[in-house]
Amino acid sequence: MSRLSDGSKVRKVSGQWRDTDIHGYPLSFETISGKLLQVRGFRGTNCSVDLSYVANKINGVTPPEVVKSVESVEALQSSLIPLIQNLTWKDFELLVDLVFSNPGWQRVSVLGKTEKNIDLDLRSPVTGERVMVQIKAASDKEEFDYYSQEFSRMKDFAAFFYVVHTPKKSLSNAKAPSRTQLILAEQLAELVVNAGLVRWLIDKNK
Repeated sequence: MSRLSDGSKVRKVSGQWRDTDIHGYPLSFETISGKLLQVRGFRGTNCSVDLSYVANKINGVTPPEVVKSVESVEALQSSLIPLIQNLTWKDFELLVDLVFSNPGWQRVSVLGKTEKNIDLDLRSPVTGERVMVQIKAASDKEEFDYYSQEFSRMKDFAAFFYVVHTPKKSLSNAKAPSRTQLILAEQLAELVVNAGLVRWLIDKNK
């Protein structure tokens, strides 16, 4: 440790200064516990810090209670897939509508009564952007390619979402073109959890 001319002290680090854990993941305020961040406002010379938490954070070690919670959420999402696939077409279409409504997307027209190649025509109330959503219970890559080509001709839409709960193998391995997102059952189950629609989905399957 060395002392600077203004009286402050400097300590050399081992290797180089980094803002990531040992695995290269960024360490930001959003990913650090508030219990550690609250010491930023401490004005004394010494303060109490949970060194085990700091060491685990730097070494990329996830607390066991967090691991358990993550595993529980993943198990929940997996259990929702057959429930999604058991929905009637009308309820499946409504579920997708509710998932998109949760983050604020607003329907431009009545559900199921839009243009030929559009099941949902949505607009962002903040940016004014419009997106189109095509909903299929089952589909394959050939059908997906058709709708993707149709979307490429539509200049009024910023993005295209193709939602399928039971895809054929060819679609499961398909890559979505620019401005297009393929949403299959696994991702849809995650969106259902994030949107707080688990109870709704369970009730629809009773």
